[in-house]
Amino acid sequence: MRAFSLPILDEGGKPTIQPEGKAHFSTKSNFSGKGNHAVVWMCGKQPEICRSVMMKMKCLLSCGWVESGLLKTAGPPLLDEADPCYDDSGRPLRCIPDFVNAAFGRQVASTSTCNNRCDSRHLTDLLNPSNVTCWSSDPVDTGTVVNLTLSLGKKYELTYVSLQFCGPKPDSMAVYKSMNYGETWLPFQFYSTQCRKVFGKTPNVLLTRSNEQESLCADARSGIEPPSGGRVAFSTLEGRPSSYDFDNSPVLQDWVTATDIRVVLVRLKPVSGSSNETEVAQYSVSDLAIGGRCKCNGHASKCVADKSGSLSCECKHNTAGKDCEKCKPFHFDRPWRRATAHNVHECVDFLIHHSDDNPIQDYC
Repeated sequence: MRAFSLPILDEGGKPTIQPEGKAHFSTKSNFSGKGNHAVVWMCGKQPEICRSVMMKMKCLLSCGWVESGLLKTAGPPLLDEADPCYDDSGRPLRCIPDFVNAAFGRQVASTSTCNNRCDSRHLTDLLNPSNVTCWSSDPVDTGTVVNLTLSLGKKYELTYVSLQFCGPKPDSMAVYKSMNYGETWLPFQFYSTQCRKVFGKTPNVLLTRSNEQESLCADARSGIEPPSGGRVAFSTLEGRPSSYDFDNSPVLQDWVTATDIRVVLVRLKPVSGSSNETEVAQYSVSDLAIGGRCKCNGHASKCVADKSGSLSCECKHNTAGKDCEKCKPFHFDRPWRRATAHNVHECVDFLIHHSDDNPIQDYC
């Protein structure tokens, strides 16, 4: 490493300026906690030397000498203890947030209020088999549609959507997703005893690589049995050929991404032995679970909430954005890419990487 110098600070934290307008420099590590103030002061008072000092500071930041504006001893950047986004030597690793029930504790909006007597919080509370709590709709006839809509707060990559029913299952239902916080909706999955009649879809279509982003209709006679008190579970990747190479399938990465989920209860099954399609009954659900991971594109190990409660990824690998979907400023040497198991695609500082084009590399 080539020796370099830093500005000598006076007792007030300002760099010492010689009469000819040049700053004194020293190879000692005296650019202490007052360093940020020194650079700000110098840029205002001595613009002719500002660029030179800032170039040196840029080098120090990239070389791991400066952490949060303060000079540290030489060595690799300081890492959080057991940070899954880096190995023990500081090399970047692909990292992903924990698998969670993204619906747990979140409010569900229903188009059926049950005259304010039915609490939709029962849909996403703790499911206790010994004390089952249920949400029920207003009394409806067989063909009345009821929507249940849940916002996840940010983009998630979903593995399943599951509903546990308290009473009879619907004869027909659909699951929709939004990728833009409810502005538009896309079909995720359909269930019906009459797929063609109710949804205009052929049941149980075989998926290939050419149609693996297509929503399917499952025959409800086999797909949502038993008829009462059972569970309907939709696996987002089941039967989709590229699921075994998910890292390299932008189509499926897009397919499993959602910010909101809407369950549409389309039609109740007539009571056994009855042909009355206007018979009054209720939809009744005890649990809505949505399994998945906060979408961080392999560049964060967790999502955190800000003061307003808004979720975002705690981005690493010099990435930025709510989903770590871009490179942070001054790290555009190569295009942003999603991390994979074989290549992290860490964003790179343009100035540091191009040593032939910029003399700042010589300081490192």
